[in-house]
Amino acid sequence: MAEGPGLAATIDGRSARRERNRDAVLDAVIDMFTEGSLTPGPAEVAVRSGVSIRSVHRYFEDTDNMICAAMDRSRMRMVPLDRAAAREIAATLDVLLGFDALDHLRRERGFSPAATERTTARAVAAVLAAAALDADTNGESEGVR
Repeated sequence: MAEGPGLAATIDGRSARRERNRDAVLDAVIDMFTEGSLTPGPAEVAVRSGVSIRSVHRYFEDTDNMICAAMDRSRMRMVPLDRAAAREIAATLDVLLGFDALDHLRRERGFSPAATERTTARAVAAVLAAAALDADTNGESEGVR
């Protein structure tokens, strides 16, 4: 196999394209979370990201690995909050995700499991968005204190 400057540029281009495609997959998973799909599958993510399903499987061992990577990427984007705000958000999420709240949606409101999942995801996204907006508005984006 011949080596030279063209080969190095091709390898670098492939690496860059792979990284862009992997990021597109993770961004698609994050967007799907935000829209209420908490368990996106590789086929859905491939369509959403514009990346082939084969590539999705090549980038991630399994669906859990893909979701964990998306969660890590999402955490890196979050606006840091002060400790009091972080405690308040944790308490709010604890209530939202508590068994009683989910049971109430299913029994009292007649929600299906899928509707409960979508509603909970929207509520969690709204709490996090409001917290990030509040932290940004108050100039608290220097980090957790």
